[in-house]
Amino acid sequence: MTYMLSFNEEEISRLEDSMKFCGYESYGKIKKDYTTLFDYSRFLKTYNYKAINLTIFRWFMNFTVLNYYNTQKDKIICNFCPLFHQLIINRCNNIEQFTINLDSFIKPKVTSTKNFADLEALLLPLKGFEKKLLKNLTLHCSNLKGINFSTTNNEPIFVENFCTIIQKQKKLEEFITQHLFNDKIISSLEYQKQSLISIELSCVDFSEISLDNFIDLHNLKFLKFSNCSDDDPLRRYDILQSASFKLQKLEFRSNHWDESVEPMLIKYLGPSLTSLSIHSTVTVPIVKKLIINIPLSFGTYTSEMITRLANNLSISTDNITLKFLNHDRAKSLHFFKTFFENAHSHLRKIGSFEYNWNEKSSFIGC
Repeated sequence: MTYMLSFNEEEISRLEDSMKFCGYESYGKIKKDYTTLFDYSRFLKTYNYKAINLTIFRWFMNFTVLNYYNTQKDKIICNFCPLFHQLIINRCNNIEQFTINLDSFIKPKVTSTKNFADLEALLLPLKGFEKKLLKNLTLHCSNLKGINFSTTNNEPIFVENFCTIIQKQKKLEEFITQHLFNDKIISSLEYQKQSLISIELSCVDFSEISLDNFIDLHNLKFLKFSNCSDDDPLRRYDILQSASFKLQKLEFRSNHWDESVEPMLIKYLGPSLTSLSIHSTVTVPIVKKLIINIPLSFGTYTSEMITRLANNLSISTDNITLKFLNHDRAKSLHFFKTFFENAHSHLRKIGSFEYNWNEKSSFIGC
């Protein structure tokens, strides 16, 4: 909180008024005309609103006890914190990583978004269309290496502003989105095809999305689908067999789409993979893409299944972790031993997680 000492008299007065509103009138006195040893705004490169809010709460706890249900804490969140964030950001010139909930601003009234010229990472959990900051960022923000945002807003102007931010970046490497993803965003990502290496998609409905432009992201190395859906995949994913990129890592986590989607993605994107993660029910169609001539019916892990998986493991795979849900520890160890004895010699690391309903999970690695 030493940063407050670098504010001018007007800014300090606004903070003191906010402290009084929050019920800290007797403590609302901040030193004025104080010369700090450093210009802190020059050295602030990573901005995370959660960490700053936590520091603010700890500072206020010097005056009283705050708890989850404390009404004073609510006043601090809604009044003091937004003002503090706003005053800091209006002074900073060298922020490279910016994590902020836009509700942390007042209306918001950020006057110096030109200070984001050196911003490299942007995380925005957006909740409303009345956010002027996004429009301002389209004017001054062009050095992002990572974008992480979450919103259900699909208003045309909003999408246009966000696409503009994507297009203007000089070297975007990572793109993470929750809920909002459409053809316009995919087309905007094409502007970053020389540098973009990682895409994570969460809670996206692919039912009305075309992947025709997606295949041109020739530098893509990592792709993750989490809680995604597509009730009518048709032949939407066939275009991926012409993808210009050689994917290295592919991850699926709790998706709610047609059971044919993940096998198709593995089929078209699998040859170059060095890592495949499936955090959901592994169905027979999925396993068939990994194991040649596996019988269609099985109820649990079998030695034959584990052996076939090991024998047909891609030679490019050098790291693998097996997870067993089994009540019988001896059987889990047997499966691990079976895989280890039949896998190719190029593996550098093999790990096994055993999940036991009655005991804590254990890890075996080599």
